[in-house]
Amino acid sequence: MCARIAGKNSMIQNRCFGLVLAGGESKRMGTDKSQLTYHHLPQREHVAGLLEKFCAKVFISVRNPESITSFPVLSDIFPSEGPLTGIVTAISARPDVAWLFAPVDMPWLDEETIDFLINNRLPGFEITCFTDASGKLPEPLLSIWEPFIFTEVLKYYEEGGRSVLKFIETRRANLITAPHPEKIKNVNTPEQLNQFYRKRK
Repeated sequence: MCARIAGKNSMIQNRCFGLVLAGGESKRMGTDKSQLTYHHLPQREHVAGLLEKFCAKVFISVRNPESITSFPVLSDIFPSEGPLTGIVTAISARPDVAWLFAPVDMPWLDEETIDFLINNRLPGFEITCFTDASGKLPEPLLSIWEPFIFTEVLKYYEEGGRSVLKFIETRRANLITAPHPEKIKNVNTPEQLNQFYRKRK
């Protein structure tokens, strides 16, 4: 497991890796969400840069192995069927580490939110994640998965499961409330994208 290290930021070190979930088809957006620029960089590069401050290694999940980024990539080794494919790919690559997953479609995500997630990990829980805007359901894709969950998620996937949310709902998950819920909002459609730009102005 990964230890918290005191300092300006609490860091995931040693045996914890980070993965930006950026392999989706972006059908609702109509353009590749990972390439949208919110903070002077393609979003997948920006999110990877945030994770890099907390993780020993950071990868970007992609469907196309030819994708060019400044970070190492993990190409889906299973047919692309949603974000669980990227999660299972990461688990298969390194089942011995804890993984911090972050979706590419949270433009407000910042270091404070990631640090809060890390600092609220508790012994005995398999997954740590925030609750969604309703306060009732997990926000499944911004989450930390401990090594001892990996056998179960592989079994779930092999038996046909594809919903990250449904899987988390069956596990010992530590659900926490985000200090600033607006920072974990998703932007998946052109309308939501326009709302983001209006709010930022």
